[in-house]
Amino acid sequence: MIIFLCGEDSYHLQKKCREIKASYADKHREADFASFDLGDEDEIESFKEFLKQGSLFSRFRMGNICGLFESEVDFKRLLKEQVERKDLVLVIGEEKNPTGFYKFLLEYPVFAQ
Repeated sequence: MIIFLCGEDSYHLQKKCREIKASYADKHREADFASFDLGDEDEIESFKEFLKQGSLFSRFRMGNICGLFESEVDFKRLLKEQVERKDLVLVIGEEKNPTGFYKFLLEYPVFAQ
């Protein structure tokens, strides 16, 4: 599942990300949680590995993503593959609405706010 949050107010954007994480943490106590800044080239491979690898101790994983639109890597196909997954939630927080090939983040089945 993908949750897309958009807003220029970074304080409220981060607050909403924390609220979502807390709600899932209550339901899935052994869940794996990770954060990725895809604007940082060093974190791109870590993010790809996170998506490929399953958790040893939990069936549920959650990732917070920022910097998606700053990255020069095209993640469209990779993200679309994650939309229907029940064992993974990706929360994407960006200041601007998606354009071009990331417009799918505003359409169902992605939850956009």
